[in-house]
Amino acid sequence: MGEVMTGPLAGVKVVEVGTTIAVSFCGKLLADLGATVIKIEHPEGDPIRWYGPFPDDIPDLERSGLFLYLNTSKMGVTLNRETAIGRSLLSRAVEECDILIHDIGLGSEGKWRPDYALFSRKNPNLISTSMTVFGSAGPHSGYKGNGLQAAAGSVAYHMGDPGREPLGSPVREADYWGGLQGCAATLVALYARRNIGRGQEVDISSMESLSTLVNAHRDLRAVKYGKAVTVGFGGDTPRQGYHGWILPWVTLPCKDGYVVVMSSSVRHWQWYLDLMEDQEWARDPRIRDLNREYIENELGFDMLDTYQINWLEKHTKKQLFDMFGRIRVPFQPVHKIDEVVNSDHMAHREFLVNISHPEAGEVRMPGLPFKLPASPWVSSPSPRLGEHNDKFYCELLNLTPEDLSSLYKTGVA
Repeated sequence: MGEVMTGPLAGVKVVEVGTTIAVSFCGKLLADLGATVIKIEHPEGDPIRWYGPFPDDIPDLERSGLFLYLNTSKMGVTLNRETAIGRSLLSRAVEECDILIHDIGLGSEGKWRPDYALFSRKNPNLISTSMTVFGSAGPHSGYKGNGLQAAAGSVAYHMGDPGREPLGSPVREADYWGGLQGCAATLVALYARRNIGRGQEVDISSMESLSTLVNAHRDLRAVKYGKAVTVGFGGDTPRQGYHGWILPWVTLPCKDGYVVVMSSSVRHWQWYLDLMEDQEWARDPRIRDLNREYIENELGFDMLDTYQINWLEKHTKKQLFDMFGRIRVPFQPVHKIDEVVNSDHMAHREFLVNISHPEAGEVRMPGLPFKLPASPWVSSPSPRLGEHNDKFYCELLNLTPEDLSSLYKTGVA
């Protein structure tokens, strides 16, 4: 379509239809690997364009940090799927592509629907990847949802204090993990096409994807026994809370922030206590040997945290990192965003990249979450609204400029 793409997926043509992070992230990964990804937006723009952060906190559909990140290297096209002409044109585009990725569930009556049976008759090589919360089949397949429902239907069962409400997973984890799984499964289908000679449907449920990421072993045990089972200690509830296991694995404050101490064995815990040679409590054999009855019923986990905090707050993250490194106990400072951005390790890995956008200027963002040394990653800025309409309508669909002008006037494009 007028541009020569490079990368391992050069020559692969993708149509992206959806408004979720999962679909956008899947499309971004394919585009950054060299595929020609045509992002279809409503003429008013993808709702993600109104998600921040924005430069100077001024909302602008061309300067959304989230949109700029999720849509690198894509072509941007506006098309109204709610019009009959728009649905017809979109179907024509799908018939010309290798891959369709979408988030359109069963509850989409009266709108454009990805009819794979129909598409595959005209384009047997088509791979159609559906990314929804509950999947494209089953009693809940028609339900609407997002990352909150994905967590509520899976990992929230295990997360949070047993005396309070369950917790969801943070920072849209279900959406990104669903998008990553969607990309991986799509690539498998693309590879399989060489052997079986045709495309196929790929069905991704972000709820199922998230369940395989966090505490999957617990989910499998629950399935195995046919009921909710207790893992570790803590009574009947599957939510163990902050102290669900006798080995302390905690996030606590220090002198200049927070740290995570991960005692994966009693030996680790005792080496950690040895650092506190001036603390009388750290020499108590009931604490050193992690006597569950004493710690849980007499001392109390809150007091054990307080003891640690009183010592940790005398030291900085850097000092603690050096100390824990010497004793070889798992440990991690909790980094703030500016510390991550300015990390020497991140700089060496070249994970954060600068991309120049015509509206937003120089934008720093994460690159690909994997390295392919033999296939260098090259990314271009995300598209402005309708930036590639001419190429899409006039080159791919063979419409005339007069036809495109009519589409603008009737609200189709």
